[in-house]
Amino acid sequence: MLRDSFRGSGGVAVIGGLMTSGKTTLLHTFCEEAASEGAVVLTATASREEEGVRFGVVRQLLQDAPAPVLGAEPNPEPGDREPAAADRAYTLGAELLALSADRPVVVAVDDAQFLDSASLECILVVARRVRSARVLVVATNCGCSHERCRRFLTRVGRLPYVTHVRLKRLSVAEVEVALRHQLGDSAASAMAPSCHEITGGNPLLVDALARDTAAAGSGDPARARPSQSFREAVLSCVDRCSPESQMVLHTAALLGRTASTDRIEALVGLDRSAVAAHLHTLEAAGLLTDGQCLHAAIAAAVTDSIPRELRRTIHRRHAQLLYEENAAATDIARQLIAAGLPSLPWTTEVLWTAANELVQDDPEAALECLRTARRLAQNEDERATLTMMLISLGRRTRPAVVRRYLPELSRLLSEGLLGRPDAESAIRYLLWFGRMDDAVRALERLLAAPPDEPHEALALRPFVLWLSIWYPEVVRRVPAADALRSNEELRTEAVGSRMVEYGKVFDLMLRNGKRHEIAAEAERLLESCRLADDTLDTLVTALIALLGADEPEGASRWSDALVKQAQAYGGRIAEAQFISLRAEIAFREGQTEAAALLAEEALAQLSAEDWGVGVGLPLGTLVRAHTELGNHDRAAELLNESVPPEMFETGFGMFYLQARGRFLLVTGDPRRARLDFQACWDFMRRRNVDLPNVLPWRVHLAETHLELGDHTTTRELAEQQMTLTDDSGAHWARGLALRILAGISEPGEARSLLTRSVQELREGGAQADLDRSLGALGRCCQGTGDTASAARVDHGARGIATASVTETTGAGEPNRLSTAELRVAEQAVRGYTNVQIAARLFVTVSTVEQHLTHVYRKLRIQGRTELASALGQPAGGRAGG
Repeated sequence: MLRDSFRGSGGVAVIGGLMTSGKTTLLHTFCEEAASEGAVVLTATASREEEGVRFGVVRQLLQDAPAPVLGAEPNPEPGDREPAAADRAYTLGAELLALSADRPVVVAVDDAQFLDSASLECILVVARRVRSARVLVVATNCGCSHERCRRFLTRVGRLPYVTHVRLKRLSVAEVEVALRHQLGDSAASAMAPSCHEITGGNPLLVDALARDTAAAGSGDPARARPSQSFREAVLSCVDRCSPESQMVLHTAALLGRTASTDRIEALVGLDRSAVAAHLHTLEAAGLLTDGQCLHAAIAAAVTDSIPRELRRTIHRRHAQLLYEENAAATDIARQLIAAGLPSLPWTTEVLWTAANELVQDDPEAALECLRTARRLAQNEDERATLTMMLISLGRRTRPAVVRRYLPELSRLLSEGLLGRPDAESAIRYLLWFGRMDDAVRALERLLAAPPDEPHEALALRPFVLWLSIWYPEVVRRVPAADALRSNEELRTEAVGSRMVEYGKVFDLMLRNGKRHEIAAEAERLLESCRLADDTLDTLVTALIALLGADEPEGASRWSDALVKQAQAYGGRIAEAQFISLRAEIAFREGQTEAAALLAEEALAQLSAEDWGVGVGLPLGTLVRAHTELGNHDRAAELLNESVPPEMFETGFGMFYLQARGRFLLVTGDPRRARLDFQACWDFMRRRNVDLPNVLPWRVHLAETHLELGDHTTTRELAEQQMTLTDDSGAHWARGLALRILAGISEPGEARSLLTRSVQELREGGAQADLDRSLGALGRCCQGTGDTASAARVDHGARGIATASVTETTGAGEPNRLSTAELRVAEQAVRGYTNVQIAARLFVTVSTVEQHLTHVYRKLRIQGRTELASALGQPAGGRAGG
């Protein structure tokens, strides 16, 4: 075309292509070549900002014109009429054509879509006449669907002799060529695919990415590393977009993976065809694909460039749209937070719901939603509810959150802003962190309801019973609570709520009820109660009840299941407490080393501050385990660690005192040990609480007096323990008391007492204490000259021959049936059905089924028909009905 223009036949060329496709570079290169060939080159760049300046582009063209044309520079008068402007456009066009009389003229206009109307008319005058003049008109045009771009193509681009040059995005091979001069052949070949994937073949982005990668230095040659140059190139692309395309791009970047044509259309306020056209433009430019940013680096650059208020506006519109679509609360909440929390009628409700949805997978995000909702609360009641939700979730995942809100809890309780369930939870939180006085005042207010509300009292009683087990000092200080605990009429009231049913276990524990009744109620509770924020303390107490009912195997099984539940539930404090209980159970079963490991694990789950007064249980178990293992230095170190002074006003503190007293007794300081056991006695007696098969302080105190030579007090305390356990049928503490009594009895009576002790401890599943009683019984038989019996007892003490059935594994180690399994198996041999066995042993049917499954596996039999012979017993004659 340039050569043709030198021969007197000009033309028009339109270079098309979307933003940053290389149109400007091509135009400038061509102009430089034309000038070197001797042509007069007139250049101008149209812009969106100067689109309204009449003859603005022509004025730029004339700046490069030879002197004879300068007098023709347009100076439109204010108020020029259209005919006058058209005449001036014709005149200027004629003058430009006249320049070609001496040598060819190139009229080059970049971004012609922004031509002002007067300059466009002037260019048209020239374009229509180029075929008979040495004039070449070359213009770049973005070629998008915008009205102004279509205008230029309609007026100029459709002339019959126009040549169209369309630039496309670079292919992978072309990207490789573009990379070579900056990265070299090898690196360019390796990086071309990833570079094309990130840039979409946009030449400007390719060049910027090459510069960033070269600046980053050595590394994976196939890995492109977008950085500052790439970001600036993206922003350059954004600046070249129309306002409407910018809005579509901004919205797509903020929507991320949820972007779609429908959603963008709803948010930007354009019709569907316009949105589709802008998306096409942006995708052709290598910025979007399928309505989403081509790469995260592009999305980040675009998002950062959005003005703050505009960004919030888009997020607010998106939140509104999601709410109207009934989308997930978590998605709406993210948009609300990004929008700066606009005051919408449903904002708090959405944040509240989102917190519940996020609590399992993203507790931190859930906490943030609740904090935000709490700040936006419209009234005190709503704020109080959200505060309790925030604290409940915090207790589960980050107990430090609870400590931070303790003053707020006290205020809400004192002002009566919490309903009964929330008030109970708040009191539990205060007590855990040692705020005893605040808890007492809150409990007084909670129980100040009018006396003619029996149902409210009935609902409160389980909470008071639970307090009596773990925080009896609080109950003692609140007369109304003490009266509620002792109310015999409420005990027989008809029940209707789950928590009232759960209170049966606590009541039986406090009344030293029958062992089998406690076990049955505890099993029922554990089977029906799912771990949640408001059931954690109930489940912990149920496990203690099961252990106190001489069911360590069942307690172990349930604690293992609850640890798994806590892990799935995301509850750190729950997991720590259940592991702590598992340690206590393991200690009772004689698994001392395992108990130490589990107690260490429990303590490591939480900081000392987060353990609160509850630290007494795992720390006490760990001290007892190390004392039993002979690790006295380690036990002493643990006892030197600071504990909350308020702990000694709780049941947790009694576990700790018993452990410390035991350590002092074993290490030769019975007088100081007596003080600790006496403190347990004083605490529990003054508060009318006795859990003889959970905290058998009388046995420990009796053992101390025995060490001090006070046999009278020893006997009194041991016999008291026996009396307490006579009615309940508790085995463990009774077995301990019988061994103590044997220590102050004549050999013949001692042998009888120790034999009974062995039986009780075997029934109670307390293996370590059973071994001690067996050892004492063996020595007693040896002392009386009965060496045969001593030998049999010695075999029993070593676990080689016991009354329990054993089976040998491939490793040759005996695995005995547990006491509970043996009891169930014996009932099955006698012909009782599973339902009948459950009723006779006061356990659930599912527990019976589980025990029988374990029995069959251990004995390697197929079922009941083989059970009698496997146990070495005759089959029972009872009908199986």
